[in-house]
Amino acid sequence: MCSKYDFGVSAASLATFPGLEISVLRQAVDDHFPDHPDNAQIDTLSGPRRPTDAVWIIGMNGVPTIRRWGLKVIGVKGPVINARAESLDHKPAFQDLLMQRCLIPATRWSEWRKDGSTHHQNHITLPGHTPFFFAGLENGVECVIITCAPAPAIAHIHDRMPAIIGPTHHTGWLDAQQNFSKVFTMLRPVPDAVLKWQEDLSAKQQPGLFEDAISLQQDHLPRTAQPD
Repeated sequence: MCSKYDFGVSAASLATFPGLEISVLRQAVDDHFPDHPDNAQIDTLSGPRRPTDAVWIIGMNGVPTIRRWGLKVIGVKGPVINARAESLDHKPAFQDLLMQRCLIPATRWSEWRKDGSTHHQNHITLPGHTPFFFAGLENGVECVIITCAPAPAIAHIHDRMPAIIGPTHHTGWLDAQQNFSKVFTMLRPVPDAVLKWQEDLSAKQQPGLFEDAISLQQDHLPRTAQPD
């Protein structure tokens, strides 16, 4: 589930988020790449994003910063890149991060539609390739994308989709005064009408083992004991 996404515009477009300025983005780059303080690094954070890549996030303080996509979890081989919304508060790997929510900017994501032994790559966007924000969690170094059930329009492609936080909920999702139970309802499929998708007819293959493994690991994380 969602092992590749794109931020296909200049990272400077983050400056359209309320309260952000290009100078803030440049400072975030300088902080993350202290040995190579170069404003040109801003646009190296645009384009295709894959697990372990450096990615932009907006933290609960409303400030953009850079994290590595994928959590290191004890006992799990490889990075955990996705987290199911329905079980976040039951998994030890995520419980301590519920008050470290973030927004992760994107312009599209890719999923593989299975057809027997063949997988067909699909690219999913909002109309006009409008930038949007995934719901995420972060730990100060790494981040993970939260997933939910798919919108009916794309359920034939995959049985999960990234949870997208709409513009009217950005502030609420990042509000440190709101505990997770108050914002959980934001983690739902977007309406069919705002989704566009296209199947890449040239991309027919069996995804690599690495791609499958990192997409599914979250399903196998241990749950905490539940009360009787």
